[in-house]
Amino acid sequence: MSKQFVLSSKAAIYRTTYELPADNDERLLQRAAIKAAELHVCGYITHTHSGRKVGGELEGSATSLEQMMSWLRDEIMPKEAREQPRFAECLPQEKSKYQNFFYV
Repeated sequence: MSKQFVLSSKAAIYRTTYELPADNDERLLQRAAIKAAELHVCGYITHTHSGRKVGGELEGSATSLEQMMSWLRDEIMPKEAREQPRFAECLPQEKSKYQNFFYV
């Protein structure tokens, strides 16, 4: 009689939404996409209707999301911004929603 064990080789996937102050500059979105690729983060970034903020979703490992959120705060947000960035709680997901990171 043998027992069969199912081992999960999949890393945990987390997802969060975010919004933070940012200049209305297309290069910011491109830089975010490059950084997301380096950190293996999927999701998207876009300017809000006002053009004074960016927002979107991030998906990846807990560590990669922490690193991406720190990078967004430090590199995308203007130093003189009065508003605080808003990141929702990183919630575990059963499966990926995104295959890559893109900007709109």
